[in-house]
Amino acid sequence: ALAAQYRSFIRGINTRTGSGGMNEGMELLFPGPGVLTFNGRLARLEVEMAMEDYSMKLRDVGAEIYSMAAERESLRKSITVLNETIQAISAFENSLQSRFATDRAMYPELARLQAQRERMINERDSMKRMFEAMLPVLNRYLGRSPESPLGVVIFPEPSETPDIRKVASLALKASQEIKIQEIKIEILKTLSALKHRTTLNPISPGFAYAKTVMQENSESGSSMGAGKRAPDPLASYRQSFESNPAIQRAPNFGGPMAYLRELDRRIDAESAKLTDLQNSLQSDLALAFSEYRNARQSGSTEKNKVLPSLNRGLESASSGYRTGNVSFLDWMELFMNMLEAKMSVVRYEMLARKAMAKLMMLAGTVNL
Repeated sequence: ALAAQYRSFIRGINTRTGSGGMNEGMELLFPGPGVLTFNGRLARLEVEMAMEDYSMKLRDVGAEIYSMAAERESLRKSITVLNETIQAISAFENSLQSRFATDRAMYPELARLQAQRERMINERDSMKRMFEAMLPVLNRYLGRSPESPLGVVIFPEPSETPDIRKVASLALKASQEIKIQEIKIEILKTLSALKHRTTLNPISPGFAYAKTVMQENSESGSSMGAGKRAPDPLASYRQSFESNPAIQRAPNFGGPMAYLRELDRRIDAESAKLTDLQNSLQSDLALAFSEYRNARQSGSTEKNKVLPSLNRGLESASSGYRTGNVSFLDWMELFMNMLEAKMSVVRYEMLARKAMAKLMMLAGTVNL
């Protein structure tokens, strides 16, 4: 309907001067993008989308490697903590053995200590098996043989907590999901422009005006005498129109216009999806940022405040236990709290690194 109204409007333009007369010349001298141009643009957009998809896959694999390496490093440090704890228990057990030789009442305390040591040995061995099992998986991601040795991983950690606003601004520009969605919208817009170009009249007087002028020239040519007919400015149009059988029938714009309306609806839907992606990205970033900040803060508290306090308390309890002023159960409780605090430091370090891996994945870059 819109195209029909447009044709009716331009059909009434009979002047050969001014803007109406110049449109034809501008269209011929400076033609708009052709079909080949649109197809080339579509091909370029498809290539860009494939590259962003490839970059997204690499990003996801990199984040998975980073997260898995953080878990493996956590296992390595936990094994070290357990080895040190087992050695400390063994040394304390030796002192109890010497006392047990003279005081049989020490047997319950010695049994509790031995049982705790065996539990730690079992937990350490389980961690060792998990540590070794992760090596082939990491090597597969890295494209190496399963048994290739892997040294200590150095994690690039920021000296200070990243600014969430800067990270969000960076993510909206660098996120591969956002870029892919923007390319999808650009593809739909290009398809719409291509369909407009191949279906609707260009911005020029068009066929209706050309046909009207040709009819007027034909009717008034006889009054000028033979050989004195005014030159036809639309001779090139005349030749192409008369040789084209498509002009003998009225064009049907129903199907193409329905296709164009469907494209417009899809563009609106994909634009709304882009907005949802942007909002979801910012909320996911806020959640990952909160996890990272909480993990770092908790790890710092355990390392700088809890551990020193427990260490002083354990030294005092060990001296008190030797003199009989502190019970074995009180000493054992402080000892296990010390072990739990050390393991918490390792765990929070791993959680912070995994949250950082999630931040890098959401932001689409490792430069945070």
